Amino acid sequence: MDNLRPILFALLAVVLFLLYQAWQEDYGSRPVPPAQPATVESSVPDVPPPDSSAEVPSPASSTSTAVPTPGTGKPAAGSRIVRVKTDVFDLEINTLGGTIVSAKLPQMPISLDTPDVVKQLLTTDPYRFYVAESGLIGSDDNMAPKHDKAIYTAEQTDYVLADGEDSLRLTLTWNNGEGLEVSKHYTFKRGLYDILVEHEVKNNSGQTWIGRAYQQLKRSDYKEETESAFMVFYTGGGIYTAEDKFDKIDFDELEESNVNKETTGGWVSFLQHYFVGAWVPAQDQRNTLYSKDLNSDFRIHALHRAQAQQTAQGGRRGSRADARLWLPGCHRQADVLGARDYPQLRW
Repeated sequence: MDNLRPILFALLAVVLFLLYQAWQEDYGSRPVPPAQPATVESSVPDVPPPDSSAEVPSPASSTSTAVPTPGTGKPAAGSRIVRVKTDVFDLEINTLGGTIVSAKLPQMPISLDTPDVVKQLLTTDPYRFYVAESGLIGSDDNMAPKHDKAIYTAEQTDYVLADGEDSLRLTLTWNNGEGLEVSKHYTFKRGLYDILVEHEVKNNSGQTWIGRAYQQLKRSDYKEETESAFMVFYTGGGIYTAEDKFDKIDFDELEESNVNKETTGGWVSFLQHYFVGAWVPAQDQRNTLYSKDLNSDFRIHALHRAQAQQTAQGGRRGSRADARLWLPGCHRQADVLGARDYPQLRW
């Protein structure tokens, strides 16, 4: 009987510790976000173009810092917010660049006790900053809509996947006033957590257009408060290449050095407890995958994908560049979806 006493005391200590952690999670003090900076550095990183003979400048040519400030919750001057609701998404898209600045998952409540409070994966909240950006790079800013420069137009500000409909398509348009028009399409399908994002170039300028598409995820190094001393979940970046397969890159590694890899297919992602966000391009084309530490007060990091350059002859409807943004609500869903379309989307 005396031998059981130390064991019982140890078990009691563990139970008390777990109760204390639960209390801290519900009622303890929350971290205070850092002071808000004026701007965040442009996330188009300093890497060479995929084709060394390309006439399109590398992303390094962008020195602009005109991106929305984390935490403002307001679109830039001249832009507005477009809201999209499906059975699995409640999104906000800023017409500045067509950036997805908010993504809530209505089928995933934070707690069974509060079913109306759902998981928000993408947000401009300064402490939990996480957005999905995409655009085109041309010979100069007037020849392609970049995420931090172009103001798109939308036919309406609210889009809803109606009952009985299986898909919803939203189109934003941009033109440079010189005959070049770009349509940015977002396609949503009922029950699916992936969004097809396409850039369609219509070139009536009378000259050949040369450009390339890119996508990027920007995220702070925020970690979910569900982590404890007994259960630590990975939070950080992940890159898949045909050569090296899946490789985790934590925030410390992203801060220390930039990734720069060329591959056929591949994808970039950020992972956290139960959730993942990933840009997955067409798997039959050459892509450059790279990263950048933005050195902001919010410790924001960026993972990017850039496509090889494309051309659109004057007077013709140009080529179409597309990629899928995956925002599945748990790793199991990502594995199921990946098994369907992208077998390599597993980890």
